[in-house]
Amino acid sequence: MRKLAALWGLLFVTSGCDPGFSYVLPEGTTVRVDGTRYVVGVGEGVEVRFYASVSIKNGHSEIEVINTSDKPIKFTPVSTKIIDANGKPVEARGCTFFAGGSQAASQVVLDPTGPPSIIGKGYRATVRCGFQVEFASGRSYSRAFEKMTFLQPGFATDGRELPVSAAMVWDLSRRRPTWVLQRTIILPRYARADARR
Repeated sequence: MRKLAALWGLLFVTSGCDPGFSYVLPEGTTVRVDGTRYVVGVGEGVEVRFYASVSIKNGHSEIEVINTSDKPIKFTPVSTKIIDANGKPVEARGCTFFAGGSQAASQVVLDPTGPPSIIGKGYRATVRCGFQVEFASGRSYSRAFEKMTFLQPGFATDGRELPVSAAMVWDLSRRRPTWVLQRTIILPRYARADARR
């Protein structure tokens, strides 16, 4: 009669995680608020905090403008302009806009199609955007993304636009170590075999 004989094989599964990296502003002062932010003064009583990072190929930027002056700031929600090391624009995606106090619970989402918002003393506005980076070869990032300039239009006071911008560079020294998980799985393979009585 004929019966099924099981043949067993080994399958090795390897998976990994790209560590990504953060952008830094070498000349900027740092503050620790939900990660490291880099502080730039763009006018009397106006402070800007910059943050940018990449995970695999997905980039994230955050620009926060804080008004500590007596002069109101008019904010028109506009997507961040991002320029790579070669001077080419990088598309900002899925930007969201917030305005309110220092506590996250007090901030409201702004409608980019609505009227400008007024940022008074002690208040702030935040712009968060995504962007994509590319690999040059294998798992190495293209050096076009070694330096990124983030410009945020839409902020004005006394009838003049505030120069909200920062040129940030990647910091590969802070990359988290890549982990690799190797797993052995035994899989059955079936073949027909003859058996004699």
